[in-house]
Amino acid sequence: MEFDPIPIGSCSKENQIIYQQWFNYADSDGDSRITGSDATKFFAMSNLSRQDLKQVWAIADSKRQGYLGFAEFIIAMQLISLAQSGQPITQDLLSSGVELKNLKPPTMDGLDVLMAKKRHKEKEVDSNGSSPLQSSPSSSSWFSSKSTKRVSLSSVTSIIDGLKKLYIQKLRPLEATYRFNDFVSPLLTNSDFEAKPMVMLLGQYSTGKTTFIKHLLKRAHIGPEPTTDRFVVVMSGPDERSIPGNTVAVQADMPFSGLTSFGTAFLSKFECSQMPHPLLDHITFVDSPGVLSGEKQRTQRAYDFTGVTSWFAAKCDLILLLFDPHKLDISDEFKRVISSLRGHDDKIRVVLNKADQVDTQQLMRVYGALMWSLGKVLNTPEVMRVYIGSFNDKPINDAVSGPIGKELFEKEQEDLLSDLKDIPKKACDRRINEFVKRARAAKIHAYIISHLKKEMPAMMGKAKAQQKLIDNLAAAFGKVQREFHLPPGDFPDVEHFRETLSGYNFDKFEKLKPKMIQAVDDMLGYDIPNLLKRAHIGPEPTTDRFVAIMSGPDERTIPGNTVAVQADMPFSGLTSFGTAFLSKFECAQMPHPLLDQITLVDSPGVLSGEKQRTQRSYDFTGVTSWFAAKCDLILLLFDPHKLDISDEFKRVISSLRGHDDKVRVVLNKADQVDTQQLMRVYGALMWSLGKVLNTPEVTRINEFVKRARAAKIHACIISHLKNEMPVLLGKAKAQERLIDNLASEFVKPIQVQANLLYPPINPSLAPIFGFSSSASPDEKEKANNVGDSTNDDPAKTSVDEKEIDQGEQAKGADQREESGSASDSQSQTPKRRRKSSKRVAFSDSDSDIESEDLSRDDLIKLVAEKEELLNLKHKEIEKMQDKVLRTYAEMENVMDRTRRESENSKKFAIQNFAKSLLDVADNLGRASSVVKESFSKIDASNETSESVKLLKTLLEGVEMTDKQLSEVLKKFGVEKFDPTNEPFDPNMHNAIFQVPDSSKPPGTVAAVLKAGYKLYDRVIRPAEVGVTQGVEEDKNATE
Repeated sequence: MEFDPIPIGSCSKENQIIYQQWFNYADSDGDSRITGSDATKFFAMSNLSRQDLKQVWAIADSKRQGYLGFAEFIIAMQLISLAQSGQPITQDLLSSGVELKNLKPPTMDGLDVLMAKKRHKEKEVDSNGSSPLQSSPSSSSWFSSKSTKRVSLSSVTSIIDGLKKLYIQKLRPLEATYRFNDFVSPLLTNSDFEAKPMVMLLGQYSTGKTTFIKHLLKRAHIGPEPTTDRFVVVMSGPDERSIPGNTVAVQADMPFSGLTSFGTAFLSKFECSQMPHPLLDHITFVDSPGVLSGEKQRTQRAYDFTGVTSWFAAKCDLILLLFDPHKLDISDEFKRVISSLRGHDDKIRVVLNKADQVDTQQLMRVYGALMWSLGKVLNTPEVMRVYIGSFNDKPINDAVSGPIGKELFEKEQEDLLSDLKDIPKKACDRRINEFVKRARAAKIHAYIISHLKKEMPAMMGKAKAQQKLIDNLAAAFGKVQREFHLPPGDFPDVEHFRETLSGYNFDKFEKLKPKMIQAVDDMLGYDIPNLLKRAHIGPEPTTDRFVAIMSGPDERTIPGNTVAVQADMPFSGLTSFGTAFLSKFECAQMPHPLLDQITLVDSPGVLSGEKQRTQRSYDFTGVTSWFAAKCDLILLLFDPHKLDISDEFKRVISSLRGHDDKVRVVLNKADQVDTQQLMRVYGALMWSLGKVLNTPEVTRINEFVKRARAAKIHACIISHLKNEMPVLLGKAKAQERLIDNLASEFVKPIQVQANLLYPPINPSLAPIFGFSSSASPDEKEKANNVGDSTNDDPAKTSVDEKEIDQGEQAKGADQREESGSASDSQSQTPKRRRKSSKRVAFSDSDSDIESEDLSRDDLIKLVAEKEELLNLKHKEIEKMQDKVLRTYAEMENVMDRTRRESENSKKFAIQNFAKSLLDVADNLGRASSVVKESFSKIDASNETSESVKLLKTLLEGVEMTDKQLSEVLKKFGVEKFDPTNEPFDPNMHNAIFQVPDSSKPPGTVAAVLKAGYKLYDRVIRPAEVGVTQGVEEDKNATE
């Protein structure tokens, strides 16, 4: 029987004011709702028993909403007040005639002190303008770490609410438009943002998954029946109860609505177990059924086990793979399950359970065998974290494991519990991390879908085009990646995407909407960084990833996807390496004097095996090169026992080219060898490095100047490649030729730069020195004589000097005019352009004469060379003009030919169809002639009038059908021709026999067996004829 809530009006106004203050205090996140954890902390101040408080919650939350509003909170306070007065708590207590208006508020121990502290902190916030970090009282000793500062719940809530708002306004429209929910992940709901962190346990049967959860909760989370054959979500609740899967999937306050896509067959194998427990106030556990080892058992599952596992993996914050020392073989289904965790490698932890059942020597072998098996399944070069221990309620078996094993198990258990305790602290950061990953995936999905839509034809051949796109999906992904410069590692799996695409019509997809893409870009570039200014951070640094260690107010780490979108950090360029890298990158902050001055970047170890290198899901060398350009110092560390430089390490060192002045070599652990060995080690190291580092010396160049020079050279190369491209035709071949000859093309911009610095002599100087630009040898000699006589004449010399002085005076004005009107030079008239070129040539030549003091012979030679070069250019231009004219003529011919072919294809499209109807027309003609012949033989006097009528009707019907068919054929251009008495034409007639006939000339058609047909002017069936033959020829043939 459901309890009817008492209206707020039943409470006095004075008490309502008090309750409103209490409600605001208990509502720590400010969302006008008191959830289970807040209510537990607040109600505990009443000093009632846990059983009484559970009953209070059950009565107040009669609608099973999972939270208390202000009205329900008043009911709870009234119930607590009555319970403190000694009355039993029942559902009909408030409706039993108790005077509620005169009921005093309950006694809450220490509440006044806590509220006074809160008011004092609020005053400090108003005066300082900043929100201090506060640590809420914990309900469990597991989360009472004193070394780590907590984030205020209001700060976390504001970030989650901000993400919710950004998702609804900017990301969700993009996902809905391009059907992201059908291909990748369902649309998010409010419960997905508000859900507690989840931990999923995976493993084969009897590896201790359920026992592990029982050990943590100190009780069984399951009802009387066994549930190891189903997925069980263990979460916090006011009392112990189990909710069936179909009910869980439709509850709006639970983040499991997406499981409805797996059908009732799965939901009948899924349930939610609720119970009050301090640990469950912070974490939700997902217990999975044992992974099967036989193929037959796997195929008997009524649902997609791997798909369900992948769904939960995307939602969970930690994934524990449990193994038994006696069951280390990884079955085919377990391999598929582990493969479905691709993209969530940073969440996976391995637990070797029941380790106290083997001794220390066997444990080492078991550990090695486990790593061997996992190395073949997990395609990642980094080593997974493995926890070794016995996670159950039984004491550790000292007799088997020994004291060393017991100490190891206790330390490993502490590490695992510490990892679990850190999950709630990282929850907000992981939400941000997953949100950014989802936004990037949705953006790439939109590019793919819009590209497929763009590739579809407008009218005909859509089915074939769609099938072609599906078959060549990998090539389509490559086009999208190159067009929009996207990281290849962020693209979805081709086979899975192809399988999903097969059920869709590409023509109904949406085109690319730049405004939606821009909205997501703005969200990643501006909105989320502004939202993260108050964010606290999560996961600890590990050696399998890049870690930037920098100064901060407290010890915390930031996931890579979060770091890359923070505007106050210089790592936004790392987004070009994709989510695959960002999941292997993080930033660790801590207060330290050294970090106030410098930032350290720790990189993962360089691998020595080629197979491990190829298993990296990101461009390790490219990332190293990116960091090298940003860093001020690069330390290459070597171990005396590992001096060999692997192939990948060579590639990494080669990627440091251009940063040699930053590189320093560190020979670490040198105390592990004696002095003699150290000298040999040092020599071997120098030997190895000398082969890799191709630099004889260190040159220190300012990074800004180096970047400016590189940018200048890059601009020259790009502009040169643009200039070398043709204007109209042959662009693809020209581009391919430029790429093939790139080394020679690199030299040409350098020559152009040299010509700009030292311009050649212009031919327009020739008249100034008294010679023609096209001078023959005799004319050159005359020019020399003229020059000599000119030098002997002082008057002429003064005139020449005067002209040169005038040219120098005009030089500055011309340069100013040209610099001021550079943009107008394209619109100058040819006459003005020639005058301008003459002035520039004159001024340039003067500067050359002054600087290089060239003789007249040298000038004549230079002019002759330039003329020869000019003639060659003229010939080349003529060839190109001729080539262009020929190309245009060829294009006209192709267009005419295409037009004719198009007309013919329309005109003769029915040729095959008409040809197949010709036999029908022949049969109708034969039928008509047979009926006529039969009708002519009938004796009307002997036959009844009825039979004559029937035969006449039949004749009329056949003739009418024959006539109608002839008209239809004629309408579509098919005409019948009878070549009787016409000369024989082999293109139109097919001679079947010869007829001796002296009355007609030889080669004349005498008889027609089958009439011929034409489609317009094309013969589609030649006439079968008999041809006349001369009588003498016939006699000769007979003889």
